[in-house]
Amino acid sequence: MGVLSSLKRKDRTPKKLSDYVEIPAGNVIKESRTKIPGFCDKPYIVYIYPGESRMKIHINTDFSPQGKKVRLCTHYDRGLCETLEEYKSLPIDRIENQAYGSWMDGAR
Repeated sequence: MGVLSSLKRKDRTPKKLSDYVEIPAGNVIKESRTKIPGFCDKPYIVYIYPGESRMKIHINTDFSPQGKKVRLCTHYDRGLCETLEEYKSLPIDRIENQAYGSWMDGAR
């Protein structure tokens, strides 16, 4: 039995610093939790991704405020839509579905 087999699953695949990005806290459009049954009551943020030419509005379910910045894990991140206007017209079930999908992406 090797050393790795005695470690917990999370210890075998540690997150690298490159797995995280920081964005200005002012880029956060919405912070909420999933409320639709079946989406597991997950916290999420919707934010404007700085410097991205496509899918500028993102959703993330692994985030932590760091003063004037928010630290995000890239594994729990999804593009949501292109523009703020498009985001404002999205139904809540679409947003929460993507939040749940983001959380599932990161959990894999």
